[in-house]
Amino acid sequence: MIAIHFRNIVTCIMAAIATVHVSAQEQKNAAENVDNTVTVNASDILTEESSQSKTSGFADRLDVAVSAGTTGIGVDLSMPINETFRVRAGFSFMPSWKHTMHFKLSVGDASEKRQYDENGNRIPTRFDRLAKVFNDMTGYKVSKYVDMYGRPTYHNASLLVDVFPFHNKKWFLTGGVYYGNKNVAKAYNKNESTPMLFCVGMYNHMIERGSSDNREDYILQVPDGSGRTMDIDLRDLAEDSEKMGIHLGDYFLVPDEEAMVKATVQADRWKPYLGFGYGDYEPKADKKYGVMLECGFMWWGWTPRIDCYGTDLVTQHVKGAVGRYVNAVKTMKVFPVINVRVSRRLFK
Repeated sequence: MIAIHFRNIVTCIMAAIATVHVSAQEQKNAAENVDNTVTVNASDILTEESSQSKTSGFADRLDVAVSAGTTGIGVDLSMPINETFRVRAGFSFMPSWKHTMHFKLSVGDASEKRQYDENGNRIPTRFDRLAKVFNDMTGYKVSKYVDMYGRPTYHNASLLVDVFPFHNKKWFLTGGVYYGNKNVAKAYNKNESTPMLFCVGMYNHMIERGSSDNREDYILQVPDGSGRTMDIDLRDLAEDSEKMGIHLGDYFLVPDEEAMVKATVQADRWKPYLGFGYGDYEPKADKKYGVMLECGFMWWGWTPRIDCYGTDLVTQHVKGAVGRYVNAVKTMKVFPVINVRVSRRLFK
């Protein structure tokens, strides 16, 4: 009887212990579930914040970039407006480089072709004969060609907007405006040609004086070496002579008062731009650098003019080597833009 009672007591104790153990296990499982829930929620929050940071809007990231291409060497700052639009502001300039050109001098406004006699000997042209006369009178030699430099001089500030319409954010369209200087290029004679142009200018001045009806103009007084002067009548020189210069078809170019020959290419200051390109909208999280290729056209507003001492050569009928340069400028109502851009993230 006592043994049966004792066994019942032990059974009750074991049942109570099992109940406590099950309750503790349930509490442990519940705690783990709570921890997992908190961890998942925290992860979701971090992911959402990261996503928001990646696609957040204006002024959350700033990039600086350098570029090189047909607009010259440039630097710009770029900033995203949202997931699709990015704005860029910058400045570019064309480094100084020179292209050498050669132009032929002639007498009067008609070009002369080489001619040969029946024995194959070259017949001197009017330029040859007058150059010899000038050399006999002054001791200076006049060359038949003028060497000139052509040099770009343009620089521009730019405000551009990139549009990334595709999901991969690689291809983009660009629109905006460039604003720069009016004189985009210039041509001028080499220093080595200045003495020769000085001689040409002196010769032309004597022709002008010899064509005058005023005796004070056509009589040139020069020292004779004995302390006295002798008179030279320039009318004989001007009677069968014409000015020397560069024959440009409808335009005859002569040296100016500084013994220089020069011209400038002019375009509108405001230049609308439209283009496209390929590059990363935003570099990957572990990269600070990005590369972009851009192509497009810059509208010059109107046909550029070539100003040569107040005359627009574009409106003239220009022949020869100069004519080829003028015709090239005539076709450039738009300026091709091809640039490579390398950017670096400043902050995000």
